[in-house]
Amino acid sequence: MPKLKITKNFLLAIVVALQVIFFISWSLSEESKLSNPKAKTILLETMPVDPRDYLSGNYFTLSYAIRMSGKFQENRKNRNFGNKSIFAVLKKQGNYYVPDYISLDKPEKVRGDQAVIKGQMNGWDISYGIEKYFINENTKTPARSDKVDVLVNVDEDGSVRIIKLYVNDREFNQN
Repeated sequence: MPKLKITKNFLLAIVVALQVIFFISWSLSEESKLSNPKAKTILLETMPVDPRDYLSGNYFTLSYAIRMSGKFQENRKNRNFGNKSIFAVLKKQGNYYVPDYISLDKPEKVRGDQAVIKGQMNGWDISYGIEKYFINENTKTPARSDKVDVLVNVDEDGSVRIIKLYVNDREFNQN
């Protein structure tokens, strides 16, 4: 029986091939989430903040009206969620989705005019994972007084991804 001789180059080729397969499958997985036919596209209103995050490099800092809603503030005041996952149920009001209620459990059923997004409570603060948006270097950032709206994709599991930004009702262009 002939002996199989495994060389360093052969092992290196296997490692590289596994890495390539991993990144291709990960990329396809992320792409499928963005093009999921069951995903819902919604528009969120932001609150004015100093948009440039100098500590993180070329990122906008975004603060959403859904975080500052009186209804959400009231729910948070009445009970400390700790460091847990929460589900924000939003309802359509005009062009935007606004808070309806928050829950520790994912709602089983929602109406057609509602969307559920998953967030993370950190003490008294809620994070949805869409609080930062990467911008190219030397791109003019919106002023604090500009109206910034965010178009997001909401998956069935409640995860949210930014699709586009609109500044003063025009698509934000990074060129």
